Amino acid sequence: MKGMPQVVAPGGLDYFVYGPLESVPPKFRDRKIHYHNPYNVNVRVNKDELEIAGKVMAERLNRARGPVAVLIPLQGWTNWDKEGGELYDPAADRAFVESLKKHTKPRIRIVEIDCHMNDPVFAETAVHVLDKMMKAAEAPSESHAN
Repeated sequence: MKGMPQVVAPGGLDYFVYGPLESVPPKFRDRKIHYHNPYNVNVRVNKDELEIAGKVMAERLNRARGPVAVLIPLQGWTNWDKEGGELYDPAADRAFVESLKKHTKPRIRIVEIDCHMNDPVFAETAVHVLDKMMKAAEAPSESHAN
């Protein structure tokens, strides 16, 4: 049985979500923090944690039965990690990408896009990639119908 095509992106992997500031464990309080509101703060994930996340994501994607594309927006993954943003850390983000590349099987397509995840070009690229994958997945079924 053939699996469904997947287009995956690292949105939201760059921070931990906590409640009010006092709910943040002491070991994380020296990190970059975005104060979303009085009830929610976001704590920046570090390079080592993102390397682990890249490996775990790769291991899971490697088990997919259908085609997989991972889209990586090179200018950030959330509103707060844009250049100049409170959670900006391109070196940590790069560690995720390198770990993902290192651990994925060659059939997993990784596409790096020079934009931010919230830019229209990112959404347009995701739609294009998924559309192409869906058409490729449908093609064999149509040829058997003849």
